[in-house]
Amino acid sequence: MDSWFKFKKSALEKLKDALEKEEVDKPIIPLLNKINKLDDFVTTSSCSGRMIFIMERKKKGESEKLVAWHHIPSFKEFKDEFEYWKKDNVWFKVEGFILHIVTNSFDNAVRLFKWAKTKGVKRGGIQPIRNGRFLIELIGTAYMSLPIKAVCNLKEVYKESVKRMEMNFKALKKLEEGISELNKQSD
Repeated sequence: MDSWFKFKKSALEKLKDALEKEEVDKPIIPLLNKINKLDDFVTTSSCSGRMIFIMERKKKGESEKLVAWHHIPSFKEFKDEFEYWKKDNVWFKVEGFILHIVTNSFDNAVRLFKWAKTKGVKRGGIQPIRNGRFLIELIGTAYMSLPIKAVCNLKEVYKESVKRMEMNFKALKKLEEGISELNKQSD
């Protein structure tokens, strides 16, 4: 078995393990499955996007995740968490999806990246990794960040964060629905 298929098999086993442990965000699973069916691509750690409360620390990189949702919570859930964490240094964020996809050639990486751009992905990149493989990172643009002590209208913050999460999930769906186009490009 050549090294690409050995690598892909190992990555898929890790994904299967994470799925069994329910460590994979449900909204992104259909897209991961479709990408992983393509011979020349395999997904690694990815996130469907999230709404999160974090505690900022004085040193960069030392923030602490307090609560994270990879779905849209009810307003009551959101409000309860907001009220609980309403103190200095706590921020609320909405972050878009992050897809990490590995491929076995630079040409495949470019092909996937260009395809993703046609589906509306605005941020991402290609990085060489070992053994002739390349990592493609695709990043959703649904983003929002604010200190919760600055929030005046909680309902408006919730409505805007829901809007951004819905936009994020729509972008994931567009990628999922269009993946067959990528497969046809390789023929």
